[in-house]
Amino acid sequence: VRQKVTMTPFGAPSPVIDTDEQVRIEVGETIAGRVPPIGFGMASHGRGLSGEEADLLAALSPAHLRADLRLADPGYPAELARSAADAAALDCGLELAVHLSDDAEGQLADLAPRLTETERINRILVFHTAEPATDPRWVALARNRLQQAAPHARFAGGTDANFCELNRFRPSGAPDDGIVYAIS
Repeated sequence: VRQKVTMTPFGAPSPVIDTDEQVRIEVGETIAGRVPPIGFGMASHGRGLSGEEADLLAALSPAHLRADLRLADPGYPAELARSAADAAALDCGLELAVHLSDDAEGQLADLAPRLTETERINRILVFHTAEPATDPRWVALARNRLQQAAPHARFAGGTDANFCELNRFRPSGAPDDGIVYAIS
């Protein structure tokens, strides 16, 4: 990822004053309003965080660590365990993005008892592998099957892609806890 910021001054410059004081640069007006919680996604290499990695990332105080669980994949329990351990190492919440298939009932029944061992779950994002945007019935089903195992979790549906997909395939109704889409 490569990003660039260009700053262009405008207007008449202030007179130069020779001083030992710190220089302060202000950019625009103060923005007031809610900023969404910012967190990290799980590393794609499949290993847990080292002690040094955990220390460096924890210093940034992430709100959550996101783990994508493809419930049709028999290896998802290991990813859940790794994400729970990493979230504990970062002292942050856990955001689970559950990807359901047409066997959603069975998949959620398998997932529920595994969640009782994980206390840090803030949010459960619900996606269906065959839908560009989540039908609210999948969110309702996930809430019904997982709420007891993750009593403090908020449930949201939407898209795992960008806002354009959500706009193209608008759900028939909004989930109670919110709609999710990727931003960068």
